[in-house]
Amino acid sequence: MPAEASITAAVLGSGTMGAQIALSLALGGAQVRLWGRRAEALPSAMARVETALDFLIENGLVDQKDRPNVLARVVSQGNIEIAASGADFIIEAVAEDLKIKQAMLERAEELAGETAVLSSTTSALSATALQEELQRPERFCIAHYAQPAHLIDLVEVVPGAQTSESTTEFVTRLL
Repeated sequence: MPAEASITAAVLGSGTMGAQIALSLALGGAQVRLWGRRAEALPSAMARVETALDFLIENGLVDQKDRPNVLARVVSQGNIEIAASGADFIIEAVAEDLKIKQAMLERAEELAGETAVLSSTTSALSATALQEELQRPERFCIAHYAQPAHLIDLVEVVPGAQTSESTTEFVTRLL
């Protein structure tokens, strides 16, 4: 697995949670591709990233001088092939529906390299059920962020029945 300092991450879903997760990962030094299925929604997602970062700056949690670098690490992307290709860590933040999440994870797995770790920020679905359709289920676990994701240092890491220990360790270290 790649060293966490040089991570390229894809966040699939540009809603509130997706934008917050993208910022969280960028604050940790990751290069982040924030994907949204509707290109017209991406400017709003990036505005949410900026607003959340500005809140952190205003409250002394992030230094103002770091703002340009953090924002430069998050790019919006309307093309899922580009967003997922070559990513080390991919987390989906789409509708809380097993079939939708499974389809998104299957697509991400097809596009990502064999060493990519896949994740979901689900709060209610089984990690084992989500990994059932994957070709590399050992490279998947849940990373359920508490809200707001960029502010609360709490992420529940939940392996499935087939998740490898190294995947769980990687996600825990990264987050």
